Amino acid sequence: MATGRHDPALPGAARRRYDLLDGLRAIAALMVVGYHARTRTGADDALWDGGLQLNMGVTVFFVLSGFLLYRPFVAARLSGSPGPHTGRYLRRRVLRVVPAYWVAITVLGLTLPFYVPVLTGDWWLFYSLGQTWAPGRMFDGLAPAWSLSVEASFYLALPLYAMAFRRCTRRMTARQQVRIEFALLAVVLLITVLARRFAFSRGDGPLGFLVWSLLGHADWFAGGLALAVASVLWETAAVRPRWVRFVERRPNACWGAAAAIFGAAGFVHGSPGDVIHILSLAVAVLLVAPAIFGDETAGAARRFLAMRSIRWLGLISFGIFLWNEPLSSWFNANGWNEWGFLNGDVPLFVLTAAAAIVAGAISYYAVERPLLARSGPRSRHRAQRNSGSTPREYPSAEPRPAVTAAAPADVGEGRNRE
Repeated sequence: MATGRHDPALPGAARRRYDLLDGLRAIAALMVVGYHARTRTGADDALWDGGLQLNMGVTVFFVLSGFLLYRPFVAARLSGSPGPHTGRYLRRRVLRVVPAYWVAITVLGLTLPFYVPVLTGDWWLFYSLGQTWAPGRMFDGLAPAWSLSVEASFYLALPLYAMAFRRCTRRMTARQQVRIEFALLAVVLLITVLARRFAFSRGDGPLGFLVWSLLGHADWFAGGLALAVASVLWETAAVRPRWVRFVERRPNACWGAAAAIFGAAGFVHGSPGDVIHILSLAVAVLLVAPAIFGDETAGAARRFLAMRSIRWLGLISFGIFLWNEPLSSWFNANGWNEWGFLNGDVPLFVLTAAAAIVAGAISYYAVERPLLARSGPRSRHRAQRNSGSTPREYPSAEPRPAVTAAAPADVGEGRNRE
């Protein structure tokens, strides 16, 4: 009975660190800040408005989550070794997300209650991250936390999916497992798109709120899962598919294609439209793939992502996510972005980015890192043994409709520490 290929290359592939992903998180976080600055200053009827598509940063974070968190599971399965311990995995997830989130919404609820009204009779809904499962409440409280609620749902679903798939394919060869999984992930993508359009009515109707839940974003995570399978199978293989070799050798072509798609998306209006949803996934995969495959020192863009300062921004990007939207709203409401010689979204972006970076650094060094250090050497050793990286991925801000004031658009930690 075959339980998957016992390939000696797989453990080595599993132990690789992905330093470029920290830099990519920094870019995604700044995209999120830019989106909030753009929506806070008001959208016009311009033919092209790329600022309204900066919410694609959320897709990047979801793809990173899928890749980094699933990779240890698939590496263990294909090598025939035990997978990550579910209890330690969930404990790590809780420590990574919940304390910093609770601190942020409590402080913001006390200091900026108009923008973050969480200390109400419905406080339990916000502190439990259940807002995306409550009709009409997905953007209440800390509005960007809708994506954190989706991430939390994914954290719970991932080990169940990994366990179920491993049991169902335990008699198959590794090649058969991979073929079935790629087909399954393609089906997930198709079902998600169809569900968003017909079952969830693109945000309208009695089930419309589910378009903002995990059920409406499973395809974005599936993109990360597919990259995880591909990286374990082919990253160190002597013979790799043509597309993998292309990504390794031509990263600028991938990033250029992502930029072109992003530019084209600026002509598309409406959210959560199906076109933007699909284009967002394409952009995210094209951005993430060159940071996974290939020499991390090859090319100017890769070297930029590997810069210490850029990776540090990725380190604190969860705090940037938590604090940037209410800060942006407060700066805009009080006219701090009216500089005379320059007004509107650019000054607001600069102010919000600076303030959110400070808040993110405080959050990381005062709350996140101390608690992660208490997760214990056993869990760190097991994570490194299974994946070589302790992944970190962040949710981003919410892709909210431009016409709705309550709804605009890890998840990174240095050295992919999770």
